[in-house]
Amino acid sequence: MKKEKQRISNLKKVARFYVGFMIILCALIVALPVYGEDMPREERNAVFVYDPAGKVDPFKPFIEAKREKSVGKEQKRTTPLTPLEKYDINDLKLVGIAAAADGKNIAMVEDAEGKFYPVVSGTPIGLNRGRVSQIMDNQIIIIEEIEDFAGKHKVKHSVMKLKEKSEEEL
Repeated sequence: MKKEKQRISNLKKVARFYVGFMIILCALIVALPVYGEDMPREERNAVFVYDPAGKVDPFKPFIEAKREKSVGKEQKRTTPLTPLEKYDINDLKLVGIAAAADGKNIAMVEDAEGKFYPVVSGTPIGLNRGRVSQIMDNQIIIIEEIEDFAGKHKVKHSVMKLKEKSEEEL
């Protein structure tokens, strides 16, 4: 009895679907305008040719010029990224500085994963093509080239300080 009611219910749903489909189909057939009846037969069969001369290309992206600049900049780079160039300067930590007799100090930097890297003047560092410019007794100075919102390049000086033991414990 229950299966019979379910079967009847399913048949009613199918019947409603077909009736609705037929009503929509008939409405479309009746409502479709007869295109080109008032035109001569030659004009109805004419092929349209689009002439793009003097018109804006609707498929050209608005930011294409900006993209070309950044692509060109990336193509100029021939050396692969060093591990220190994969991190932002704020994600790196200065853990030590060794003074050399010739005045060329060597610094030790720790990345976010706990790996240590030696750093000397001129070492590439950071995401913005930074370079270590100077290593002092308790800090290193990094010069980065940053592009602002207007697309102008600016030089940013960042200082990475060596933390005292009392500062690390806090």
